[in-house]
Order: sequence, then structure tokens, then C-alpha cells
Amino acid sequence: MKFVLLAVLCIGSISCFKESEHNEKFQKASKEVHRICMEETGITQEAIDNVKKGNFDDDSKTKKYNNCLWTRIKVMNEKFELDEKLLKDLLPERIRDVQLKFIIECLEETRAAAADLESVEKTYLLTKCIYNKKPENWFYI
Repeated sequence: MKFVLLAVLCIGSISCFKESEHNEKFQKASKEVHRICMEETGITQEAIDNVKKGNFDDDSKTKKYNNCLWTRIKVMNEKFELDEKLLKDLLPERIRDVQLKFIIECLEETRAAAADLESVEKTYLLTKCIYNKKPENWFYI
């Protein structure tokens, strides 16, 4: 289950990425984490598909689903600390270095701007920042 994101991770999934571009562990784990997070949050597939397209609904189910992805994958802990090594292993090779750079930039920006917010809000702001940095690299599970 550790192997999914981003995240959540190009912490999203626009259709410019084929499933085959993700390693096998990511593919298996992402399906399981997606299922678990949907059940835990009650989010609809339609709402997830909106985020995949870069349309962020600021509702609580979307935010909770997003936070669930980051934490279930284990790339983010409760203290809003990133496991860079795991994240790097999960990102598709062709965007790995660029996307990791953007994720770290967004993490720092979010920490500075949202220090007093709860984890659910922080991970949501982080995800939106990542999308806005380079939408063509966006993927979401």
C-alpha cells in the first residue's frame, strides 16, 4: 500500500500518462488505495475525475480523499513531512526529476502559507500547487 501518489503525485492522472508508465507496484497499490480512500471519504468517481482534469472542487470529500492518498501511500506523514525517496521511486521516469522539484517547491510554499492549517487542508493546497506548476505533468489516482 505504500506504493501509490501523489499522490498523488504528478499528485494527480491526466490521460497523458499510460498506466504502463507507472511501475507495477504503483499500479497495484494505486488501485487499492483508490478503493480504500473512496470508501473512507464517500467521494464519487465523478468528483475524482474532475480533479484528474484539473477542476478542483473545494468540498470536504475531495479534500479528505486527497489527504488519504498522500498519507496511505506513505509519501506524506501527519507532520507534513515528505518521503522524497519513496516519492521519487513512484513517479514515472520521464517526469521524475522535474515533478519532484515542483513537489518540493510546492511543499515549501504550502508550509510557509498554511502553517496553521490541518493536514487535510495542507495536502489539498499542495496538490493544487503541483497541478498549477506544470499541468501537462498532472496525474491523479
